[in-house]
Amino acid sequence: MNTSTSFNKKTMELLTQKEVLKENPADVLADLLSITKSAVYRRIDDKVPFTFREMVILSQKLGLSLDEIAGISSPATERLSMRVHDHLKPDQTDFKYIETFIQVLKKVNGSPDSRMESVTNILPYMFYIHYPAIARFYTFKWVYQYGYSMKNIPYRDIHINKTYSSLQKQFVKELQQIASSSFVLDPLMFYYLVNDIHYFRNLYLITEEDLLLIRDDLFRMLDEMEWMCRNGHFRSTGKKVSFFVSNTNFTSNYCYIQCGPLTVSLIKAFLLNDLATDKKETFAQIQGWIQSQKRYGTLISQSGERLRILYFRHQRELVESLTNPEIIPEDFLFKCNYGPA
Repeated sequence: MNTSTSFNKKTMELLTQKEVLKENPADVLADLLSITKSAVYRRIDDKVPFTFREMVILSQKLGLSLDEIAGISSPATERLSMRVHDHLKPDQTDFKYIETFIQVLKKVNGSPDSRMESVTNILPYMFYIHYPAIARFYTFKWVYQYGYSMKNIPYRDIHINKTYSSLQKQFVKELQQIASSSFVLDPLMFYYLVNDIHYFRNLYLITEEDLLLIRDDLFRMLDEMEWMCRNGHFRSTGKKVSFFVSNTNFTSNYCYIQCGPLTVSLIKAFLLNDLATDKKETFAQIQGWIQSQKRYGTLISQSGERLRILYFRHQRELVESLTNPEIIPEDFLFKCNYGPA
């Protein structure tokens, strides 16, 4: 078999598995590759091979594995799919990617055995997505670190795409329909966030007015988190949610979603992106690690009232330090131990 033909067939085989190509594949591919639809059809019909550059673009945009296209496999390797979104200027591919996950969650939701578990050292965006000042800050930080860092764009000049924001809120709405969710929080999660905000204020990229908006949204979000901890469920859906505070710090963020035989494992990368895989081996490892963190963490939802009150008091004081110079954030480095007395 001709090598180019073999690569073409394997590329098309992998492309047909992508949800974003289930409808109007020629339109999507023409847009991604910047070629005409007739040129796309010649590739689909195996009359013209995909160029290496085109396969690289498909790998970057759709998570295609060049190893799989080339027929390279090894039991020691595993393909992780990641779509690196442009969170400031998302395109149609970004929208379709989120829409695909929304559709997957809609299939899962309604099942009584669906569950999600996460360990994290940054705020889960399902908690802050409805608080615009916080959502803007995370987008701002991403822009500074990974997107447009040479431009030093001020916080107030960051504007989140409305379509993108709407899709993220739909995604969170579906996440909150999962029957049972658990979150294991790094004890210094809010300290890291407050420290970042102080840093950018000292660079004069965040104004005092902006700071008040962020502080007030953080207070409102903490009120909602405490309500969920006290009641043990999401306010909007009534679905069960549990919170644990770890007694150790995390260097990475992991999450999994499971419903019967369906599993998706997620590893946080580049602040706002996720590496995703449906491999059972990875799921078993992440699930086992999260269960271990839950066993050695401290439950602060429903039970553990004393520690829950202490935890949220500390977080509010940290947030207050944004506008109160008498409160020193570093003082909390020695307070954030919520293990049993």
